[in-house]
Amino acid sequence: MTHAEPELYWGGQVYLRSWVGLCTTRKLRMPKALCMSGMAIAILVFMLFTFDLVAPETMAPFRRASVFMDVAMLVTAILLGIASWLTFREQV
Repeated sequence: MTHAEPELYWGGQVYLRSWVGLCTTRKLRMPKALCMSGMAIAILVFMLFTFDLVAPETMAPFRRASVFMDVAMLVTAILLGIASWLTFREQV
């Protein structure tokens, strides 16, 4: 294993003049990964509760225990997806 200096970035660009606000590329990838995982979770939750609303009662995952809760979770999944998408767009 060789020892190499990590590339330091400021706002996504190489910045060598000051040490203030510098971070490694590893730290830049973490917010993107969190945004993508938020979008994936939003899609999964949306599909699960949509299937609970649409499927026949015998096949529904939660047997339509509460239609209000299904609708509330659909709205929450949509809001999570929008928030994740907008944050991801800021990161790129």
